[in-house]
Amino acid sequence: MANDNRQKKNIRIKKSGRTGTGGKQVTLGQRAADRPTSGKSRKKSGVPVGKIILGILSLILVIAIVVFIFTAVEYGKSLIRSDEGDQQGTGTPLPASERKDVAYYVFGLMGEEQEDGTTGAMAMLSLVCYDKLNKTINIMQMPASTYLGDKERWSVNTLGNVWSHPTPLKWCETCRRAVYESEIKDGKHDANTEDGTYCGTKITEKTGSAVNSLLSVFTHQYSITVDNYYLLPQAAFVKLVDLVGGIDIELSESMTLADTYYESGVQTVDGEGALEYALGEASGVDGQVKNLVQQRQVFVALFARLFATDKETLDDEILYPLMKGSTPIRTRRDNTIAEDINLMIGLVQELAKVDGDKIHVFMLPGQKASLEGNNYYSVHKSSLVKLLNDSFNPYDAPIAEENLRMTEIANTQEDQLYEDTFANLLIDQTGAITEDSEEASEDE
Repeated sequence: MANDNRQKKNIRIKKSGRTGTGGKQVTLGQRAADRPTSGKSRKKSGVPVGKIILGILSLILVIAIVVFIFTAVEYGKSLIRSDEGDQQGTGTPLPASERKDVAYYVFGLMGEEQEDGTTGAMAMLSLVCYDKLNKTINIMQMPASTYLGDKERWSVNTLGNVWSHPTPLKWCETCRRAVYESEIKDGKHDANTEDGTYCGTKITEKTGSAVNSLLSVFTHQYSITVDNYYLLPQAAFVKLVDLVGGIDIELSESMTLADTYYESGVQTVDGEGALEYALGEASGVDGQVKNLVQQRQVFVALFARLFATDKETLDDEILYPLMKGSTPIRTRRDNTIAEDINLMIGLVQELAKVDGDKIHVFMLPGQKASLEGNNYYSVHKSSLVKLLNDSFNPYDAPIAEENLRMTEIANTQEDQLYEDTFANLLIDQTGAITEDSEEASEDE
């Protein structure tokens, strides 16, 4: 393992043992015989021991009842507030480790970084459902131009722009927190402060969370609670492909990628070439769909390389250099880098055990549609609810169409799901890009 002087996770094992006291075993009869006698009889306690024990047990029972009632009330409040909390985008993802049967992930390729530090619309966004019991993976690709249709909940119209334009939070400066719609009246915080006095502070706006805004789309519009997310900045994608030695993809025709000319057929491309191929050349709503279909073999090849890599190499030579760099994979904010790396290694090794023909990829059912002079990708809600229940909702109660809260602009075309499998898309990953070969291609 590389000597990078990292601080590894310490595992502490508590050792416990029992200690006993030695001594002779004394019977009740012996104790009575050995007991010293005196002229005065011992004064008995005014409270029997049994009553004392009973009193203690009663007190413990009362405390337990109070704790139970308090917990139940707080839980009930959390359920009541859940929908409002989701509207504010303040929900916290459930750790995937807490789900024993299924886990949901959002996987994406971020947009191009702008001069002001923001990013453009997502180049790729997918919902991943990992059925742990049946060992299947289903992936739904979602065009960046997918129409949301809820201007009060999100500050943008399309899914791809949610991350870079998070919903502003309604904020109370006195209480120092985001507030719910039900707490606002006439533009003021219509609630009491912590000390019990009426607040009445004028509500202001505060920059919202990109993470919570994006994940709330899936919770609110798709009835799916996401466990974790992995979003690759474009620079991180390029670096990751280079760290695994490039990827093999099959080109239908000769082309130039990142200033390197490639003949048609199976070619090994580096990170820059893989990014250019994944982004595609098509434009517009229909072009996004075409690009998503084309880029499938890029990500299948990338994951095939990761699946075939041993744990030590994943840790020291791939994920650690990537996550410690200037453009790491965006994932849960409450984790340390070491925790993120361990989670990724565990996830990669677990998913690698799934058969390639049991990893299915679909396109979000929908079509190109126009609204107010703009073109969007309109979801077909009836087809989407069927796809969700068939492939993304294996154990929970069926999702109803009324649970899907996105706006459907049009539904006049037959669905094109472009269903395919990992096994069918995979090209044998035999090529390798090294620094020497990169320098040679530059010299040419």
